[in-house]
Amino acid sequence: MRSEIYVVATITLLLMTAVAGCGRKAMPVPPGAFVPPRVSDLQARLDGKQTILDWTLPDGEKARKRGLTHFRIFRSARALDTETVACADCAAPFKPLATLSVNEMEETESGAFIGKLEDAPASGFLYTYFVRGYTAVLAGPPSNNATVKYLPEDDGPISGDPQ
Repeated sequence: MRSEIYVVATITLLLMTAVAGCGRKAMPVPPGAFVPPRVSDLQARLDGKQTILDWTLPDGEKARKRGLTHFRIFRSARALDTETVACADCAAPFKPLATLSVNEMEETESGAFIGKLEDAPASGFLYTYFVRGYTAVLAGPPSNNATVKYLPEDDGPISGDPQ
């Protein structure tokens, strides 16, 4: 009877340990690896019929020297006309839009590096963007979201956060 209790307790303890794991739910990162820093100042604005995205390179030249190679720009598009959308409250999925090498970024007089991308949106959509930095082996965290609302042609474009 006593040995059965030990067996049950041991199996229960092993199962609890296997299920719980270490508690961290993320991909493993090699020790000493450089994880690209998060962009926190992504901005989107309309210039005529072009969306201009710009952001600064976190940690500037230091990030470049540590292995930051490029940024990927992601975009989601949601129709403003909710009658034509199957699920008006559902979030639109983000899809890769472009890749920008850190060597293509502009350096300002203050030493900041600014990434820019021009995108030609279709009217009648709400576009949301984010960027993510990459090294040869690791992806950094996603940036803040930047949103642009492009109204139908007769109303003209407006930019900013939708209310």
